[in-house]
Order: sequence, then structure tokens, then C-alpha cells
Amino acid sequence: MQTKIEDVLDQAIDQLNKGKSIHDCLDAYPEYADELAPLLATAQKLQEIQIKQPHVCKLSETIEKVRETAVLMKTQDSKSFPFVPLNTIVRMSVAAGFIFLAVIGVMSFSSRSLPGESWYSIKLFCEKIDLDYLTSKSNKASKHIELADKRLNEVQKVAQARHVIDKNTLHEMHVHTEIALDQVDEYPDEEAAAFLKRIEQLHRRQIGQLTKTQSDFYSERSNMNEINQSIQLCSDRMDWVQQANEGD
Repeated sequence: MQTKIEDVLDQAIDQLNKGKSIHDCLDAYPEYADELAPLLATAQKLQEIQIKQPHVCKLSETIEKVRETAVLMKTQDSKSFPFVPLNTIVRMSVAAGFIFLAVIGVMSFSSRSLPGESWYSIKLFCEKIDLDYLTSKSNKASKHIELADKRLNEVQKVAQARHVIDKNTLHEMHVHTEIALDQVDEYPDEEAAAFLKRIEQLHRRQIGQLTKTQSDFYSERSNMNEINQSIQLCSDRMDWVQQANEGD
């Protein structure tokens, strides 16, 4: 059997789905206003995401998962939470459920966006969080190679779709490549050679794809200059990497 706060949460979310405002819902349950306010605010944000992109996640499924989480938390042995009131546990679990599902949905959709699209800034933000906080120090150089590859593919897709070269994305490709190259010194000697080989392969992919893109813009001087400079930079870096490998 659900606790009172869970019943109130169910009813408030139902009212929110029917078009009621958060203020109306809080007025209907003033004694639970402090607990309901953050939960309903999160639910409303999730509704906005659902309206903008219906494929991100279904609100009804999300609400059901959150309700299941609340019930599960209630059935846990109270001794597991000796100093935390049940209402606080329910509130935290519901909020965490909404936030987790919303973030997963946003990340999934934004990952397919391209430079110039509204979701692209969210994609870059998610990548930065992943790089700065979720990637171990020993894997950061590899992550920069991965991001350099992503920027390369974006440059090519934008060129094919819009017939322009996105200079900012091209620049970011070089930045990630340069950072990866700078971090080679952090690898043990026995691993550095293998990592340099990965960077050499990255440069080969960059030169190959940029050369292919170059052929599509032979009549546009500004695009040609950007691509030519990038190809030359990749070529110079690859020569340096090959010499470093030979020296080892």
C-alpha cells in the first residue's frame, strides 16, 4: 500500500499531465508543497523534452518507472536507512529517476546532432562531462582520439549536406589531435609506441577523408584553403609521429 506522499505524488503528476500548473498542484496539497515542488518541477522539464522530441522517452513510461522506484524504496528494510526519513528517500529516488532518464534521453538524441543544429551544444557539453569527470586519466588521450574522429566525421557530413566546411569543427578536430599527441609522454615506454601508431592511423584517416572532401570543393577557393591547410598539418604531424616511432 502506498504512503500518503506517494498517493499525493501520483495525483499531482496526473493533474500536471492534464494541463494544471505546478502552482495549482501545490495549492491542492499545501501540507506537501515543500516535498512536491522539486519533483513536479522535474516532471514538467521532462514534459518539455517530450514535446520537443517525442522519441527521446515516453513520459508515461518514465512516470511508471519512477513510481516503481518509490514503491521499491518503501519496501526496503528501514534498518538500511537508520538516519534518513522515508519521505526524504522517496523524494530523492523520484528526483534521481526523473533526472537520470531525462539525461539519458537527451544524450541519446543529441549524439546524432551536427554543428549548427540546436542540440549540438548539448552534445559537446555531454562530451565535456564525460571527458573531464567520467574518463580516467590513463584513458584521456584515447578519448581525445575518439573525439578527433567524431569531429572529422562531422566535418565530412556537414560538407556533404550543406556544401560548406565548418571551420570551428575542423579546428576542434586538430585541438583534440594535438592534445592526444601531447599526452604520449605520460605513457610508459612500452605503451608509447603503440599509442603513437594509433595517432598515425588517426592522421591517415584525417588525410584520407579531407582529401575526399577536397575533391567536392575544387571550385570554391575558401573551402579549398581550409582543407589544404588541414591536410598539410595532418601530414606534418604524421611525419613527426613516424620519425618518433622509427627512433624508438
